[in-house]
Amino acid sequence: MKALKEESSPRGFRYVIEGTAHDGVAGYVDPFGLVMEEFENLSIQIARMLANAEVTIGANLLI
Repeated sequence: MKALKEESSPRGFRYVIEGTAHDGVAGYVDPFGLVMEEFENLSIQIARMLANAEVTIGANLLI
């Protein structure tokens, strides 16, 4: 987990998960946003949540 500067945040930063994309470039995903997106798609599926994180970071290409 890493903290990135974000001016619009009340604290001036936000926490993100950093991962490496398939092309070797670092990518980031907001864990809170990821969970909130999953709550919109009931029933909650942990595997889908992790797959969405991989796609967002770029570690796994969406087929």
